[in-house]
Amino acid sequence: METTYGRHVQSPTLLHSPSKAFLRFTELGGFQFLSNKEDMASTIFINTEIIPPLADRHPNLPNPKGISAKSGGTRLERGLSDLKSFQIDEDHLQASPYADYQNFLDLRGLSTPNRLLALALTFLEPIRSDYATAPYLESFNWHIVFHMLRQMRRDANFEWQEQEFYVVIFRSKLKQDVDRKRLGELDQHSHAEACASGGLLKYWFGKTDGRNRNLATCIWRNREDARIGGRGPWHAQARQAAKEMYESIDFSMHKLVVEDGAINWRLDD
Repeated sequence: METTYGRHVQSPTLLHSPSKAFLRFTELGGFQFLSNKEDMASTIFINTEIIPPLADRHPNLPNPKGISAKSGGTRLERGLSDLKSFQIDEDHLQASPYADYQNFLDLRGLSTPNRLLALALTFLEPIRSDYATAPYLESFNWHIVFHMLRQMRRDANFEWQEQEFYVVIFRSKLKQDVDRKRLGELDQHSHAEACASGGLLKYWFGKTDGRNRNLATCIWRNREDARIGGRGPWHAQARQAAKEMYESIDFSMHKLVVEDGAINWRLDD
């Protein structure tokens, strides 16, 4: 089984004050990808529990309901500048591009690790424009997502133990004359079905590029939730319509492993 490790490698600059020297991180982080655990054993990582500069301005986290996609600044900046307290007892969460209540994630039946990851994933955003074809782990701000997860579990006084989740990656190419209104309707209703079945922690899709290619991804509590969530009538309609709407659809399934303390994580095939 091939394993990709996503560990934060921060880039420090040494600054001096009259009384001490200290590290300030000039980047929120990059990724170093290792092919296996043997490579990891010979590599030194900077401890990702060190907090990037933005986070030390405010120890509390925002209520995700208070984060508006229309407000200014990046999602991280909006979150860290919002003085509302983080609430782990929220009932529902917008965990997809769809803002109607039927497409909200019901948090009430989720365990604490699943709640925390779902809340952290509200900060997920693409960091490059060619995500339709770029490597998956290099296409999103995972360093921010897992930084927020660590901060959330600290604020919740929760001891994070290794957890596994289920990731599905969809890469597609639409036909030139596709009915985009119908496509959107099928997708939105299919997502509502998945929300009703439970366990879909995050759904994201981008915009098609100049060649009608796109990327979408789902992060589930586990594989069984994904299986159940995809067997409803709207999913059946979407699968049938795919033959006339898409030139190609490729998907892959992976196991997301978040290790003890949520300090390190990896994506397994």
